[in-house]
Amino acid sequence: MFKFGILTVSTTCSEKPQLDTAGPKLEQELLEVFPQSSVNFKEIVTDDKKKIISALQRAVNGRNCDVLFTVGGTGFASSDVTPEATREVIEKEAPGLTHAILSKSLAVTPMAMLSRPICGIKDTTIIMNFPGSAKAAVECFGFVKAAIPHAVALVNEDLQKVRKTHHAVQNPEFVPSKVKILAGAARNRKSQYPMIDVEDAKNIIQEILTATQDFDEVPVEQAMGRVLAEDVKAPQPIPPFPASIKDGYAVRTEDGAGRRVVRSVTAAGDQPQTKELQPQEIVRISTGAAVPAGADAVVQIEDTALIETTEDGSEEKVVDIMVAPKKGQDI
Repeated sequence: MFKFGILTVSTTCSEKPQLDTAGPKLEQELLEVFPQSSVNFKEIVTDDKKKIISALQRAVNGRNCDVLFTVGGTGFASSDVTPEATREVIEKEAPGLTHAILSKSLAVTPMAMLSRPICGIKDTTIIMNFPGSAKAAVECFGFVKAAIPHAVALVNEDLQKVRKTHHAVQNPEFVPSKVKILAGAARNRKSQYPMIDVEDAKNIIQEILTATQDFDEVPVEQAMGRVLAEDVKAPQPIPPFPASIKDGYAVRTEDGAGRRVVRSVTAAGDQPQTKELQPQEIVRISTGAAVPAGADAVVQIEDTALIETTEDGSEEKVVDIMVAPKKGQDI
């Protein structure tokens, strides 16, 4: 798929290559994310501007790399000259990539303000400066990896791939939900499980769980089934639309309580319904589904009653909203 290059800049590692942990770790991450790709250029040089420039030029002139990552030499020390060497090689700067690396690194640690990466383009090779630690290098790759396929297509003027990406961005496709919902008329409107007091529920949880201060750091791809040791905050709202937090009906609060016509059904993963909800209409909705346009509340199924079904008895036609909703309820 892609041809990558890794240039480690470290006088220490150039003398003792076995001390280079960032280069091998980054290579492993590259091939895990882009398994059909290859790392065609690997080299370790000292913190010498001329040697860094020479290594960059070798990687670029041989057309061995679609993307070339440098690791190390981006700090404040007098020997840190990777950005200066990079700037002398590139023909165009890529400030968006640099901004992504810095801004997202700052969200991880305030010490990222002491890094001076430069990103840019030379011929058909994209060059990016990463910090010298293995952890930081892998993190920075994670910040830019989503843009790499489109960036390489743009640099190589692969118009077919460029148009495909533009179309996907401008016309996002929604795959129909695989969530299976019981036929509306057949589903339970009351829980089949007995209700218990909140304090009793807390006591049951405390009896089962054991608190621990131990933790492991693992790649997010291996985190399935684990419990977070600390909060993770998303930079953007997830999901990126108002979603229902209960099974029930999307409604207009101004309609209040009363009998309503069930217009349609929406489940988690379905394309958001953009047709405005009309007076006296409701939409049957499942947990996680996008709230239809015009609806401003969700009424849980327990606060409703089935009034009328289709002729075959499988679907709901009219439902009684027994409790007047409040704006924003269960969204």
